[in-house]
Amino acid sequence: MPAITLFFAVLFLLLGGAFYGYTAVATDSAEKTALIPAIPGLLLVVLGLAGLVASLRPHAMHGAAVIGLLALLAGLGKAIGDFAKAGGSIGELALPMATLQSALMGLLGLIFMAFCVNSFMAARAKRKKLAASAAAPVSE
Repeated sequence: MPAITLFFAVLFLLLGGAFYGYTAVATDSAEKTALIPAIPGLLLVVLGLAGLVASLRPHAMHGAAVIGLLALLAGLGKAIGDFAKAGGSIGELALPMATLQSALMGLLGLIFMAFCVNSFMAARAKRKKLAASAAAPVSE
């Protein structure tokens, strides 16, 4: 899971950097708010690297899941709010690129959360299997 966390960290960083670069080219001044997806990206880098240490892995991966959940809620919440303010019409969006970026951030958070849940379920199943095999009677 640490490798997947680092991969998604790079995706969040690229999302922030790409939209920051776009705003710098499309308008003559770059919008600093375009870097917002880089925040969960940086946090996921730290947690992904911490997850490479076996003793820190459970804590780091749970922290990464929280960051993914926050990115999901913030991104999709903003995109849905923008869409609602526009009266449900994409053509009426005040800042369509900002809304797109928010939706992409939420989507990345959603996909990352799916990986996290899958990983946590697999770890729980592995722990149950180990506990069951340890409790099984030894036949001679």
